[in-house]
Amino acid sequence: MDEKALAKALQEKWIAGAAVDVYEEEPVNPQNPLFNLPNVITTPHIAGISIQSSEERISLVVKRLLAALAGEKPQGLANPEVWDIYLQKMKKQ
Repeated sequence: MDEKALAKALQEKWIAGAAVDVYEEEPVNPQNPLFNLPNVITTPHIAGISIQSSEERISLVVKRLLAALAGEKPQGLANPEVWDIYLQKMKKQ
């Protein structure tokens, strides 16, 4: 996101408001001009964190871990090229 362009659009009322959770630079500079605008809601890159999202994330991790331990390829495997190596190691145990 171009923060300078967003600040200008907000100041000149090209847009009514904005909610910002991700910034050009993180950690964010406390002097960021978006923080002083009355039509901006800002969060510290945690807008998606809630009790419900944390419970869902934990549940998914447990389900995928149990699937892997049962020899089932877990959904969303980040590096699928290691799956066969994992299965071979599990068979040796």
